[in-house]
Amino acid sequence: MVSWMVSHLLLSLVAVALAFVPLFNVLGFEFAVTLGALLAYVSGWRACAAAYRAREHCVRARAGSLEDYPGAALLRVTFENLSLAILPLAIISLNSLRVPTCNWSEGLQFYALFALPGILYGTTLGFALGLGWGVGVARLLFILWSLATYAYALWNVVREPPIFAFNAFIGFFPGPVYDRVIGISATLLVARGIVLLQSLLFALIPLLLWEGHHLHLRALFLSWHGPRGAVGVTVLMLVAALAALGSQADTLHLRIDRAMIQRQLGGHIETEHFHIYYATDAYTPERAAELAREHEFHYSELREFFGHEPTVKIGSYVYASAAQKKRLMGAAGTSFEDALNDEFHLNASGFPHPVLRHEMAHIFTAHIDRFWRVCPKIGIHEGIAVAAEWDQESAQLGLTPDEACVAMETLGVLPHLPSVLGTFGFWTQAGSRAYTAAGAFIHYLVATRGMQRFRRLWSSRDFAAAYGEELETLVAEWRRERLAAISLTPMQLRRAERRYRPPALFAVPCAHEQARLAAQARGARARLQPARAGSLYARLVEIEPRNVTHQIELGRARILAEQPESALSILRGVLDTPSVHDAYRGRAHDLIGDALWSQGNFAAAESAYVQALDHAASRDEARALRVAIEVLHDPALRDLLRDYLIGSLPDAAGLALLARARAQQPESLLPPYLLGRRLYFAGRFAESVEELAPLAERTELPADVRLATRELCALALLRSGRTDEVEPLIDAVALDLAIDLDRAEELYLGEIRRRAAWSAPATDSAGR
Repeated sequence: MVSWMVSHLLLSLVAVALAFVPLFNVLGFEFAVTLGALLAYVSGWRACAAAYRAREHCVRARAGSLEDYPGAALLRVTFENLSLAILPLAIISLNSLRVPTCNWSEGLQFYALFALPGILYGTTLGFALGLGWGVGVARLLFILWSLATYAYALWNVVREPPIFAFNAFIGFFPGPVYDRVIGISATLLVARGIVLLQSLLFALIPLLLWEGHHLHLRALFLSWHGPRGAVGVTVLMLVAALAALGSQADTLHLRIDRAMIQRQLGGHIETEHFHIYYATDAYTPERAAELAREHEFHYSELREFFGHEPTVKIGSYVYASAAQKKRLMGAAGTSFEDALNDEFHLNASGFPHPVLRHEMAHIFTAHIDRFWRVCPKIGIHEGIAVAAEWDQESAQLGLTPDEACVAMETLGVLPHLPSVLGTFGFWTQAGSRAYTAAGAFIHYLVATRGMQRFRRLWSSRDFAAAYGEELETLVAEWRRERLAAISLTPMQLRRAERRYRPPALFAVPCAHEQARLAAQARGARARLQPARAGSLYARLVEIEPRNVTHQIELGRARILAEQPESALSILRGVLDTPSVHDAYRGRAHDLIGDALWSQGNFAAAESAYVQALDHAASRDEARALRVAIEVLHDPALRDLLRDYLIGSLPDAAGLALLARARAQQPESLLPPYLLGRRLYFAGRFAESVEELAPLAERTELPADVRLATRELCALALLRSGRTDEVEPLIDAVALDLAIDLDRAEELYLGEIRRRAAWSAPATDSAGR
């Protein structure tokens, strides 16, 4: 009774402590998996002692048959242990009065899935060990067994691509922390069902080994008649069932190897430096060959950046979707490098691939030091990958990482560099902020002190040893030499506001539930189901009413669902909130313009677009707004193009509408511009060039539109193999005094130029 009360107290204290830890303070995955593991250990600890006491009682009572087996003691300790799950559940439920639980049903299911099998597994295993050995030895064996299960799971994670693991004690390790969607899958149900079968096996095997007052292997050879025979048959059936499930572990997605992943993806290209495995339902042979050339281009640039190259061919796995990647290797939206096996895993994406170079850079760094293929100081590990993709990262951000750091400092969210570059501080920051800050600083060190010193840093993890100066001194130099001279435009600050203001995972209320709902809403919108998307965004607004992004997306869904009045009410509410930042006001004004346009209120729509233009967060946003304003000025186009510009049309319908607009208004430059863009993103590059090339020098187009025309035309030429025509087009952009390029745009155009120069001689060989 004392141990039962002490266990209740211990578990209650843990539950109270978790109630004050973000993400663990609601009834959900993190709380359930933590309590489930703890309950398994406490149950096993108590069961070892209960079994030993029962065995001693049998010795004193001179028991000598199977009928004397202490099954009553096992049942008693099982029910006592099951009761231990009640108080923690009550505590976290009461905590919902201060931290709302967003999905009670899922939370209770998680708790049942992890707590109940964990208790039964720990109890039956502990009881079996307690019948065979003394309490101390039994408990030691219990701990060693748990460590062995962890070692087995870790060995599979290290040896094979998947980074998820199922385990009887901790239940489930889902993969990267940045993947916020964690749900109850059929695979998880099967895994916990296997734990229940193992628990039953642990409960029955001692019956076969029971000699009246202790366990012994020779009891297996006693007569299997009556109850012993029934137990023996049941044990054999359980062993057979578990063996069958184990043999189908890959089919059940419990334990997957790289051969299965390669079969599931279906496509394979071997190049000079890569084995590329790609999803055939996401890439045509032509696009796969282009992907292979892109791999080789980045390899050549990274070899120059690092001054060395991997000694083996790199394995690249490209999945059709985040869902497929989550199912096969455990990471959904998060790309992942396996430095120990010289492989990386990506989702299929457009051209250029947004994270290919970053993940490839990790494989290059893994070859700096054969003993330290991964740097335990994650800020260094991720910082060098961002530094190695500087031009591409700048293009994606619309800011260089240095400029982004200045923006973050202006916004008051720049991470503390010594913390980010330490062992644990990286994970306490929002990923967008931590990656950018670490990358900007590491890029400065490589640029000013060379790669050789960075190699010393990678091996030693000691800035003073590598650079002869303390980290704080180096950070001060970086600030003085790189950041001090940077001046940002209001547009750049608005872009940074939108990217870097969102909180880290641990600061998001009901992070997993929000991620699940947001993913479902995006999927509904992609499937042209605006009503469904609207209901999901409405639920997100309920969970986090102050999240402006949810409100804006709800307004967008209402517009697509042809409910402009409702959308206007929501979006005007956003503008009426004094704390809303300019970056989000621009998005609200833009959507208000769409709603008004759908109502036929053209003058008011134009006014909204003009206000949105004053709050645009990127040149692309400004360009789209200028196109909308130009179309509104043309009575012949504004009705014709309305559904295209403010609606959501599939490729075939969109292309047909634009072709009709171009035929009806041959003097207007906007239909061929929009048609050329749509053709490019539909993968019809030669036709895209035909539409865009004549517009490249038309000064009647706004400068932003002319810049976008040239960039897309250059990319279409590059991807259609006309590489010799790319450089003159890029040069024309640089010479156009009407287009004021920022540093990130210059870097992006420079990369297009380098791609064209590299592709000219390499096109025939890279995809072999």
